[in-house]
Formats: sequence, C-alpha cells, structure tokens
Amino acid sequence: VGRLSRFFSMQLLFAVFGALFVICSASSAYGNCDSFAAEKLNEGYCSHRYQDTKGIWTIGIGFNLEKSGAFQQVRECGGDWNNLYDGPNSCHYSGNSTQLISESVAECLFNKDIAEARQCGARLLGSHWSGIPNHAKSAITDMAYNLGCGGVGHFPSMLAAMKAHNWKKAAAEEKDSLWCRQVHSRCSRDMACMEGN
Repeated sequence: VGRLSRFFSMQLLFAVFGALFVICSASSAYGNCDSFAAEKLNEGYCSHRYQDTKGIWTIGIGFNLEKSGAFQQVRECGGDWNNLYDGPNSCHYSGNSTQLISESVAECLFNKDIAEARQCGARLLGSHWSGIPNHAKSAITDMAYNLGCGGVGHFPSMLAAMKAHNWKKAAAEEKDSLWCRQVHSRCSRDMACMEGN
C-alpha cells in the first residue's frame, strides 16, 4: 500500500509540474510581441478571406492575398491560392473546408511576413540594432508588422530613445501617438515588451 501511495503521489507531482510548464509556456508566448501567438491576438485570425480596412483581400493573420508573390508563397506553404481567394468573405463561415486556411499554412505565411518586419529595426537603427535586447526588438517588429517599416520611421523620438537604451522613454513615445490611441491594447502590450515587462 505504501509503495502504491508513493507511486500515485509521484504521478500527481509530475502532473502538477506538467501543468505549470504548460501555463508558463503559454504566458511567455505573449511576452514576445512578434510571436505567432502574440500576432494572432494583435491582428486577429481569420480562416477565410476577408477585406481589410483598405479593401485588400486578406487571410490568416493579415496575409495580403493580392500582393506580388502571394500565389507562390501560399503554394510554398502548402495552400491553394485559388481556393482561398475564391472563398467567402467571412471569418466565421463554416461551409466549404477547401476554402479554409489551415493553421499550419497560416503560420507558414505569417513566418514569411514577420521575417520582413524583423528587418525593419536593423534598417532604422543601423549599427545600434545588434545591441538592442530581444524584448525591445519584438516591440518594434510588431509595430512594423502593423504599420509597415515606413510607419515606424515616423517615430523618430522612440528610435532615438532606443539608440540610447532608454526603454521607458521609448515606451512613452509609443504611447504618445495616434497609432497607440487607435490600437489600444496592442500598444499597451508593445509598451510592456519595449520596457521588458
């Protein structure tokens, strides 16, 4: 009986540690502002095509189906551009599954887009980029994913603060913007990432 009791106690202990690991892993994904999980939260996720605020046909986590090279990128990720582009204009449509993007294809397309956004900081900060900590890099990358690199270039005071490694000032410059007032909680998450919180 004693051995059996110890066995179940150990099983319970492993289960508790396993649950804690899952919880910690899930929360840390949101600490990284340019991760798939964070961008899914920031951008929203749509398994069918939809028109964004500029009328561009988009799918997944903001992937532009109309941009140059989109057909090839979808194919490289294992999707069928024609099926996706001919799909219904609804994020909540539950009909034809061939016109629905799988999460693996969506993540593959996201990885292609985020790779471009990750080049923005290096272009804007030059030689300073290598000394920027990952938390701040992820914040500026998310801004580039949302605004484009040209949009991030309109934050000269934030960029100057980043060069000076003044993360509190850089976060304050994010907050003091029209962009922050438009995106609300996304801005708050990027500020937290900028400061390393």
